[in-house]
Amino acid sequence: MLGDRAASRTTMLRPGSGRSKTRATTRSFGKLWLQSLMRRQTDYVETPEASCAIAAAEVVAAGKGAPTSNLPQEVKQWVNEHAAAMRLDLVELARKSVARISENSEVRHLWDEAGDQEWEAVVVRLQRRLEAATST
Repeated sequence: MLGDRAASRTTMLRPGSGRSKTRATTRSFGKLWLQSLMRRQTDYVETPEASCAIAAAEVVAAGKGAPTSNLPQEVKQWVNEHAAAMRLDLVELARKSVARISENSEVRHLWDEAGDQEWEAVVVRLQRRLEAATST
């Protein structure tokens, strides 16, 4: 399931993972992945980039009060400590990134080929949670 894969990508936030917990790093965690995706010259997004961007979007949604039900405990703790750093522009960047991935990405094509509608349902739920976060 995409949600599980995205949630597993968030393990880089675990304590002791080697990531600095400075304010600058916490503010830019998701933003760097999302900006990188949006700056790509091609519209097509490969699976590794899409997975990281989805994970970052999940962290942003959680930080704005709309977490997925399977967010790892370590990430919940990190989000609780750093939610104030997640501004509205980051939510908008996450929303645009998820929209781009849902339109034209390797992961979308893989799920389409498998004939499984679960991926789209997970992405739609994430998009709704991000939309709700932009309206608050």
